This record gives sequence, C-alpha cells and structure tokens, in this order.
Amino acid sequence: MHSVRKQILEILKQTGGANVAELAERLDMAPVSVRHHLDILQGDNLIRVGRLERNGTVGRPQQCYVLTAEAAAYFPNNFSALAAGLVREMKQILPPEQIRCVFQAMAHEIAQELNTDGLQELPIEERLDRVTDFLNQRGYLARWGDRSQCAGWRIFAA
Repeated sequence: MHSVRKQILEILKQTGGANVAELAERLDMAPVSVRHHLDILQGDNLIRVGRLERNGTVGRPQQCYVLTAEAAAYFPNNFSALAAGLVREMKQILPPEQIRCVFQAMAHEIAQELNTDGLQELPIEERLDRVTDFLNQRGYLARWGDRSQCAGWRIFAA
C-alpha cells in the first residue's frame, strides 16, 4: 500500500475521522493530492464518508472520512496476547478465589447479552445447545459435557 494512504488510515484510526483540510495539514500536502488518495481508499472500501461537518454558517459542509470494517485488516490486533498477559499477571498477584470472582463477573456480563426468552422451558440439552451456540457466535470454541463426562453439566470454552 502506498505510504500516504497508509498514513491516512493511521490518522483516521487515531482520530476517529477527519476531513480533507485536516488530513492535508497533518500530511503537509495539498488538499487535491489528499482527495486523490481518499478516492483510491474509498474505491478499495477502506474508508467512507462518516458525516458532514459545517464550519460556520455559510459554505458547503465538509465530508468527514472514517474507516470501514475492512480497514481493520491493516492494523495489528494483539488483544489475545494482551489478555493472556493480564491473566498471567492476575494469577501471580491475586489469590485464586479473587481470580474465580473476576471470571464469574465476566461470565455474568457476557450472559446478559443472551436472549433468555423461553429458555427455562426447554429441556436441559436444548438450553446447553443455545448457550454454546451463543458463545460460538462470539468466537469461543464452546461445547458442553453431560454427567458421564464430568460432575454435573458443564460448558467448556477455549
């Protein structure tokens, strides 16, 4: 990718959005040159016009450009390593019961998103299927085990 277009993506990532004049100032370029790169980025579906901004009460509103979801591929995503490091540090600092409380609180927060309408009326196997489907839609590798595999019903997630 052209270095100017990469810089534009980085600026939009950092600022959440910018207009041509702001980008031209940050890049120390003429606005017409910035528009050229913006057109290419829009054609590649990496940016879009997020909103129109008006400076003052007269004149045309300026377009504010923002990243699209496809632009995320151009930025590092190191959240799993960060999360693993946080858990490792927590285990070294906190007693086991506090760690268990942290994970239970996180599980309760995630469970708040689950649609529980009619869940209690379903057989246990269907309830477990719905919960594991819910978790799998969020990127967990969830499965459940029956009494022959563990002491009681459990959901396992990786």
